[in-house]
Amino acid sequence: MNFLNWLRGHPIRVRDEQGTLHVSGYQWREIPLYVFFLIGTAGAASFGLFVLRFTVDGFWIASPYLLAMWLSIGLFEGLWDYVRVIEFWQHGAIKSSNGLPNRFGARQLPFDQDAIASIEVTGECEGAGVAIYTVEGETIIVGHRLRTVDARRVAVQLTKALRDMRESMATINGAQAARNPARDRRQFLRELEQEVIRQSGTASASGSSLAP
Repeated sequence: MNFLNWLRGHPIRVRDEQGTLHVSGYQWREIPLYVFFLIGTAGAASFGLFVLRFTVDGFWIASPYLLAMWLSIGLFEGLWDYVRVIEFWQHGAIKSSNGLPNRFGARQLPFDQDAIASIEVTGECEGAGVAIYTVEGETIIVGHRLRTVDARRVAVQLTKALRDMRESMATINGAQAARNPARDRRQFLRELEQEVIRQSGTASASGSSLAP
């Protein structure tokens, strides 16, 4: 990964001392890098004009350029700190600490990782986006206003992060089952019994509703 790609976004992997994966994800910037270049150029130009006017006309005449420089720095820092984040947690949750497009206040997706069917690039009128599609056909936009090449990178990286978490959980579950196969069998039978009871209750409720 070169430096420019790292600036646009980079993977997230959080592991414990034993190497177990706890959080897997990706973070990226939806603001093009050339915007930061323009803001930085404006700040540098304001500083140069401030020095020039200060040496000729004094501080008060040059002070507007100083103010412009500080505004440029503040804007640069504010935009630089804003990144889009999608994280897949070990317990199954999908979190977005900086929110989701068009979903004010949302910090977590309304389904678990098992519900994800695919992560793909989607077209938008304002640019390319990234969407998570569920097995039930639901669509959640997690990134927007991206260049197509950037949206494709985000989709690939999120798919890789999800695959890494699923492989990690499969390894953990397999190790637990190997250590205690009897407990795993009892858990399966318990879940099967609960499913039979639930299905029986549903059938009874349906029969009652059809009765005259």
